[in-house]
Amino acid sequence: MKTLIRLGLRILVLSSALASLLAMVSLSVRADENAMRPQQALLDGSLPAGYAADGPLSQSVTVDNVATCAGSPYVGETATFHNTPLTSLAVSVDSQINGGTASTIVCTGPGGGTVASGSTGANGDGSATASNLRPGTYTCTIVIDP
Repeated sequence: MKTLIRLGLRILVLSSALASLLAMVSLSVRADENAMRPQQALLDGSLPAGYAADGPLSQSVTVDNVATCAGSPYVGETATFHNTPLTSLAVSVDSQINGGTASTIVCTGPGGGTVASGSTGANGDGSATASNLRPGTYTCTIVIDP
C-alpha cells in the first residue's frame, strides 16, 4: 500500500531584506507505508539586486524524516542562506573658479586596495565612483592643488 508522506524542510534566508532567495518550501514523496526512503532536495536560489551571496546559491539537502514546519521542537532538515547588502560610493570635487584648482581623489577599501580614483578635468571638476562595495571602512583622500 502506498501512502503520501509529507516531509519537513525549513529554509532560512538571513538578510536585511525579505526579497527571498527561493519560493519552494515543501516536499512530498510517495513511499511504502513501512519504508520511507530519504529524498534529495536541491534548493536553487537567485540573488536579489543589491546583494552579494556569502555562500552558494544552491544547496542539496537530504530529507530523511517526517516533520512539519509547525513542529516543536522542529526535527526536519534546515537550509540556510546568507547574503550581504552592497553600497555604491561617489566622491566629487567642483572648482569654484573654472580651472582654478586641480584635484585628485583616491579611495581605498578595507584591504588597503584602491576601490575608486579620479582627477579633475581642465575646468577643475571631477569625481570617483565605486559600486557593489561590501560593508567595511573606506577612506577617500582628496588633494586640491592651486
